[in-house]
Amino acid sequence: MFSETFFDTYRERLDTIGAWEIDPVEGEIVWRGPEVLRNDWVPFDLRIGTEVEDESGSFDPDAAMFALWESYRSQHSSCVAKFRHEAEELFADDEEIPFGKREVTRADVRITRSGEPGDVFRSLEVVFIVPQDQDHGYYAEYDDKADDWGEISCS
Repeated sequence: MFSETFFDTYRERLDTIGAWEIDPVEGEIVWRGPEVLRNDWVPFDLRIGTEVEDESGSFDPDAAMFALWESYRSQHSSCVAKFRHEAEELFADDEEIPFGKREVTRADVRITRSGEPGDVFRSLEVVFIVPQDQDHGYYAEYDDKADDWGEISCS
């Protein structure tokens, strides 16, 4: 899946984030609840994955993806406060539903390379796990050009 050259180059960086594993089905490197993402709200995981080859034909995560990680890591605490506030507002008017009021129980920081060969882009988003609502997905996307997070959206 990922090359030995990638691991030779990035293993120390991967290990610095914490214990990691490869998800071969999703094509991602996954850190479950790394210390650097601990907070007083919900557990956060980190996922870095590729859906398309980079400009050189490799499926390995690249420096631009790790730059997005460093950008997020440096603002994690302020992001948690923002996301928590938005989630509480989003679910504040919930009527009681059979399985209880909606609440975020986990979050995934996802850094992905997507697109098509020749038209590749990298993205950073946080996906919120809301067990009481299996019909929708909740997420916030980062706009790196504006250096700004959008509000929590529902799909």
